[in-house]
Amino acid sequence: MRTRKDNGEGSCRKIAQGKYECVIQSNLINPKTLKPKRFMRRGATEKEARSAAIMAMQAWEKEYRNHGNDANFKKTKLFGEYMTEYMENKVKGTITDSGYYSYYKNMERYFYPYRISKFQLHNLSVRAFQDYYDEIGQKYSKKTCSLPVQLCRRLCKDLVNRSLIPEDYASQAVPKKEVVDEYSRERQEKEEQKKEIFSKEDVIKFHNEWRSHLHNSQYDVVAVFLLETGLRAQEFAALQNSDINMEKSIITIKRSMGRRFADEDGGGIEEYYKVPKNKKQRIIYLSDIAKECVIDMQQRTATYCKENKDDLLYPVFRKPYRARSNSTMEVGFKTLCNFLDIDRCVQRGKTGIYKGLCLHSLRHTFITYANTANGNNSLVVSMMAGHQQRIDENIYTHENIEALSQIQTPGKLFIDDATPKHSIEIDDKDYQEFLEFKKWKEQQAKDKN
Repeated sequence: MRTRKDNGEGSCRKIAQGKYECVIQSNLINPKTLKPKRFMRRGATEKEARSAAIMAMQAWEKEYRNHGNDANFKKTKLFGEYMTEYMENKVKGTITDSGYYSYYKNMERYFYPYRISKFQLHNLSVRAFQDYYDEIGQKYSKKTCSLPVQLCRRLCKDLVNRSLIPEDYASQAVPKKEVVDEYSRERQEKEEQKKEIFSKEDVIKFHNEWRSHLHNSQYDVVAVFLLETGLRAQEFAALQNSDINMEKSIITIKRSMGRRFADEDGGGIEEYYKVPKNKKQRIIYLSDIAKECVIDMQQRTATYCKENKDDLLYPVFRKPYRARSNSTMEVGFKTLCNFLDIDRCVQRGKTGIYKGLCLHSLRHTFITYANTANGNNSLVVSMMAGHQQRIDENIYTHENIEALSQIQTPGKLFIDDATPKHSIEIDDKDYQEFLEFKKWKEQQAKDKN
């Protein structure tokens, strides 16, 4: 027998197998039938069935009033599907293309493979999110887990606002704090032995390799240049010759390399030029060693790169002669470290992945030595590193450049000869192939005319 309630509360009846069924009618007209929209939901108890029917009605009414959509919300739709929609519609437009690519890859690894993404909305609970937080918290660092936790909470709030779930379960669940034994001698010794930056001996090895070019590596000059300038690897890859002013000894950082999806459907990945990390231009002072590096890279590019459409300082020497990707540079740099017997302090992390010092560690090395040198000015170092911007609109003032020139780079601190004069060894066979190619191109141009 169906029991009737007040308007807006629907009517319930007990059906087979001890379940209850509730039918509720909206005040709004169904555009398909031109009659009041009705909703029917079932539950284990009368209260559960009534609550489900009311939520379904409220969700439809909000969607219809706000967007004019006669939306039918699928009961079988998974939480992971709602997350994909939320990222596409609510997150994507608020961050850069490379930021969205980074978000998506993070969620692809730390959210979608887990059970929480396979739950339907009626299966969600505080316990479900607590179990998810605990599971990823045991495997990954707090920093790694922060993005999926944040997005789960933001999505749950959105679903509550749309009346699709009754409570914000994700915010009620709290990731467990990492319990650390402060008196663990083993942990303390491990932390003390951990290598954070490259040592003085490592810096000298990089410089000696660059001078001798013993192992014929393309990345000896890159290592020294990043040590002298503190550039991010993505900023270095996007450097153009027009960004460099050798007379004033400065580089203007205008762009950086990023990765994004090649199309709206996420099909394929492409690299592109984007604004620097802090969204503003800055200048880098070129020490004498850094200027030598620039000349070296320009000569190598002129010799080995047969085409340089983007006028890059140091592009890839093979087709399509584009900017170097971060992964390519990392492989070349790690190979160079192995040649020079430089310890990168590779250690196994919580996830089983081995990590050690990398290209970005060269930037950390520059900043650390510059900040700890006698007479250092941390504000000037921050300005050159891109951590802090001056209030001045004109960053090219004489005072700014003069202040940057006083920064103590690793080369100034550890290398006796501040202006190394070294010869660039070029393989005769490669050079002859380049000259033949150049003659062929010139002949083709003449034939066309």
